[in-house]
Amino acid sequence: MRITLILFLTSFSCYAAGGGGHISDLFWPAFNFILFFGFLFWKIKKPIRDGFNKNADLVKELYEYAEAKSKEAETKILKYEEKLNNLDGQIQKIKMEMDQEFSVFKKNIEVETEQNIERAGKDAQRRIVSEKNKMVRDLEESLLSTIIAKTKNKIGGDNNLKEKATSKIFAAI
Repeated sequence: MRITLILFLTSFSCYAAGGGGHISDLFWPAFNFILFFGFLFWKIKKPIRDGFNKNADLVKELYEYAEAKSKEAETKILKYEEKLNNLDGQIQKIKMEMDQEFSVFKKNIEVETEQNIERAGKDAQRRIVSEKNKMVRDLEESLLSTIIAKTKNKIGGDNNLKEKATSKIFAAI
């Protein structure tokens, strides 16, 4: 570094010494220029080369990544185009499946409705029979109570009948 500085300062002193201009006066400034930029080139050549190599590697990696993504996108596009081409077929398939499910559902509902109607009919018949039996019992009970009440009135009012009824009861015992 000192040598460069000494040479640089020397060239200025030669230039300042002045006089007429001759081509040989340009030797030292040219020498200083070549020396300075030669040294500068020698010092920064490796970092610049490393920087360019690093950038080249980054560009290469980026290109490979973009290429992989491009292939992946092409694959997806082909897949979606195939799906779009088969869209009508898929729609028909879904409609057929839906129709089948609907017919099964309809049959199940019909069977279930018929079973519910039959069950309701049987329940109604059982209720009718039960209520009829209850009414018959109530009627028999009421008839029996009426007969007993009339018999009590008739027997209670006539002493002759009371004695006959008492004697028949004792005879049965």
